[in-house]
Amino acid sequence: MPDYPATTLALNKGKYYVLLTVPADLRQHFKGRKQLKQSTGTSDLADAKRRQHNISAQLYARLDACKPDARDQISNLLGWIGDADEVERLEDNGDLEGIIMSHKYAEDTSDPDDPDDSCIDLVHEGGEKALEVYRMWKATENQGPSKSSGVSLSAAIKEYLATAPYQNHKTARECEHALEQFRKYAGEVLLSSITAVMAHGFAEVIGKDKSKKLIHKKIGYVKRMVDHAVRKGWVPSNVFAGLKLDKNIGADKKSYVPLSDQELHALFASAMPDHHRKLLSIWSKAPFAKARLTELMDRWSVCRRSAAKRDLHSI
Repeated sequence: MPDYPATTLALNKGKYYVLLTVPADLRQHFKGRKQLKQSTGTSDLADAKRRQHNISAQLYARLDACKPDARDQISNLLGWIGDADEVERLEDNGDLEGIIMSHKYAEDTSDPDDPDDSCIDLVHEGGEKALEVYRMWKATENQGPSKSSGVSLSAAIKEYLATAPYQNHKTARECEHALEQFRKYAGEVLLSSITAVMAHGFAEVIGKDKSKKLIHKKIGYVKRMVDHAVRKGWVPSNVFAGLKLDKNIGADKKSYVPLSDQELHALFASAMPDHHRKLLSIWSKAPFAKARLTELMDRWSVCRRSAAKRDLHSI
């Protein structure tokens, strides 16, 4: 991609927009417009920043679409040597650069007594400009897209999980769930488009009703998936590495509040399927039963005795 200006965010009528300044030489393709803009569809700044990258890529693609094909440019500068496919074929065969150089340094075979050198000058000028376009084309091609450009987040997650990173079934299930949560949050994006801003945004979303400990655990699962992507060469670095989350993120810890006597009486005096009462009985006798479960069973027994006495007096 050429060296385009960076995009910016601006709030307009309650929504954030991504703005991109159109280079002067491309404004003719946009009816003289100096700026392109596209709505993020949100009034939340953090969410808008998360969406900015993908929208920016779309705006840059619109600018790229206005750029003429380098192969067509070269052909026209050399007086038409074929369409883009033919120019590509010449390049594949190793002939294109030689043809360009032959134009740039073409010898004048015209009548030496003819003072008009305009024709050969045009050939030289066309060859020189074609060489410039050719070198820019090859420089861009050699730089090429990174390996990550074709790897989507979904594909990266699928391949990572296929490696069975965790042997413990419970841990593997937690990892898969955390990665699916992140995929739903980020959307169908390329792995290379994930930013630290998105990582913080994901932590904020799950932190609305999850504890700090669980947030760090889920972030850790995503981080290890991206570590795998780095080792595969899909991305140059891990944006989750060294991530420091806001200390205020995460839901407050909720302490156990015991049931009152009135609540316990109401619970066990109410109608309840037999299998539910049996289940409570099993829980109360289990080694891991807490005192509060035993208390529930005691209250339940009192309620049953009271109910039996009422039934007896009614006879």
